[in-house]
Amino acid sequence: MRVALARRTREQELGQRIVGASPAFRGAVEMVERVAASEVDTILMQGESGSGKNVLARHVHALSSRRARPILE
Repeated sequence: MRVALARRTREQELGQRIVGASPAFRGAVEMVERVAASEVDTILMQGESGSGKNVLARHVHALSSRRARPILE
């Protein structure tokens, strides 16, 4: 139980640490926030290795109504 709580806390903290200044990145973050507010079941993120897909996926999860449940990667 403590591990699950620690994981959720970490995911919420990661979701709050997204920073970026470029218009393209800000647009991606805005899209992620819209998706997080929706009730879609599955999200497919594509991009090159190291582009931040995992960070954005965790941000979606932290903002979603399912944030109390584990993230599936």
